[in-house]
Amino acid sequence: MPSATIYVLDTSVLLYDPEILNAYPRAEIVIPIDVIEEIDQFKGTLSETGNSARVLSKMLDVYREHGNFSKGIHLANKARLRIDFSTPPEEKKGLLDWKKSSNRVLGVALQLKKAGREPILVTLDAHLRVKGNAFGIRVISYKEKQESPSPYAGVQYHVLPAEQLAKYRQQDTFRFDEKFVPYEGLLLVNEEDTEDYEVAIYDDKKQCFYKAEHNEGIWGILPRNAEQQLALELL
Repeated sequence: MPSATIYVLDTSVLLYDPEILNAYPRAEIVIPIDVIEEIDQFKGTLSETGNSARVLSKMLDVYREHGNFSKGIHLANKARLRIDFSTPPEEKKGLLDWKKSSNRVLGVALQLKKAGREPILVTLDAHLRVKGNAFGIRVISYKEKQESPSPYAGVQYHVLPAEQLAKYRQQDTFRFDEKFVPYEGLLLVNEEDTEDYEVAIYDDKKQCFYKAEHNEGIWGILPRNAEQQLALELL
């Protein structure tokens, strides 16, 4: 019986679309341990990438309850998901800088190939695709997310210098050139400190933003992050 097609996923595709875990039914899905470490670094950031990292971590935590990642966990689409701890093959160690995470992801694919498998490395990193091809690894990109419109998130993020953020804080209302929908949230983040931010809501009638005031909570209910502060303001 032929073995399942095996896909090695790198950090870029997982942060681009966490749902890629469900994109390959009946296949073997491999995530190198270095990718898990990289994703952990993004979980605290207030951005789309940070949100993807948090979504992915929650998905993996749910899957964890159904088995062991080192042995492989069976998903609803009959794929098998596992985390790989392989190091690059000894004979390849002098060819690349293996301190780089992307190269260690390639190293996992090389170990699989050495073991007689034919892995497919999935990455949005064009340079990694070139290196993979040079080592005889089949490499593909991933465009699944681009084929469907992004859902309405309810909030937009703008990273600003600290001085510019301070100017907005001094104003009762302010405007942005982009288009917004009524009651859409805006999160202004200090580029030097992501814990320093201001939450605002779009007033469609006045065509401007006003700052959210309920950062200290209501009736004993305290917001734990900017999105919850926005929700409290809307309520």
